[in-house]
Formats: sequence, C-alpha cells, structure tokens
Amino acid sequence: MGQWSLIGHSRRKEREPEEETAKGLRAGRMAVGMALMTGFAFLMPITGFVPDCLLFLVLYGYLLGERRILFLGICSFAVTLLIYMIFHGIFGILLPEGIGIFARIPQLLGAFWPF
Repeated sequence: MGQWSLIGHSRRKEREPEEETAKGLRAGRMAVGMALMTGFAFLMPITGFVPDCLLFLVLYGYLLGERRILFLGICSFAVTLLIYMIFHGIFGILLPEGIGIFARIPQLLGAFWPF
C-alpha cells in the first residue's frame, strides 16, 4: 500500500510543472489579448472601425488557437461587416471612420447596401 502512495505522489509532482506552464501560457495569452484590445482602442481614431476590427479579430482568433488563416479572414470580415451594418445601418450610430485612406473604407461599404 505504501508503494501505491509513493507512485501516486510521484505522479502528482510530475504534473505540477505542466500545470505551472499552462498557467503561465494562459497568463501570457491574457496579457497579449489585453495588449491587442489596448491597441484596438488607440488605433480606432486613426484607422477607423472597419480595418481595426478586422485586424483585431484575425489576431485574436490566431491568439486563441485558430490556425486556418483563410477561415479567420472570412469570419473576421463577416463579423466586422455584420457589426458595421447593425450599428450604422439599423441603429444609425456612426462608427469611427479613420483618417486619410482609411476614411474611404466606410464610403465603399455604404455603396454596397441601401442603408
């Protein structure tokens, strides 16, 4: 019986470094996620909502473990377009358009639907 407790005890010790690594990995991902959100907030006045949200969703999806870049791009574009259409088209809330070349993106999107 004493042998079984030693085996179980040794297995617990083997798992502890893995758990610490997993906690560190989660903490690192959380820090990167928070940095992405901070960058999203600071870039919004410059790039506008559409390119900023698209980039954020692609990077955050990659951070969460999705590695299919085409899938990330399509889903991010669809979600960004849906959010933009709901806020701009249905609720009439103007989202940041950005400056310079980025200001033309919402104009192009507005040409494709009747809102």
